[in-house]
Amino acid sequence: YGAHNQRGYVTLEVRPRATKNGWELILIEDLISVAEKSGSAPLYALLKRTDERFVTMQAYDNPVFVEDVVRNAAALLRADKRVASFKVKAVNHESIHDHNAFATIISGQGNPE
Repeated sequence: YGAHNQRGYVTLEVRPRATKNGWELILIEDLISVAEKSGSAPLYALLKRTDERFVTMQAYDNPVFVEDVVRNAAALLRADKRVASFKVKAVNHESIHDHNAFATIISGQGNPE
């Protein structure tokens, strides 16, 4: 386990599908779940040291680059019938390079913004 970690952020912009009564309901918790499932390991607000080691090892065993994050999130959003269009952006703040890594996917009909 000699790799390095990067702090990253995922931004999801989603347009729900129109219905005859308005718009499909997409809860913020659903979008948080999409973002969390797209990374290399779960996030926790508080961990004990032994648990930190487990989560770190889990992340090393499942490396996910920014391109993977946006592809993973896009696949989950495409599978959600409530979503008409979306934009997924991921940024990793590099720890060993002098630049950040980023990726974006835009999909669907209409502008999600």
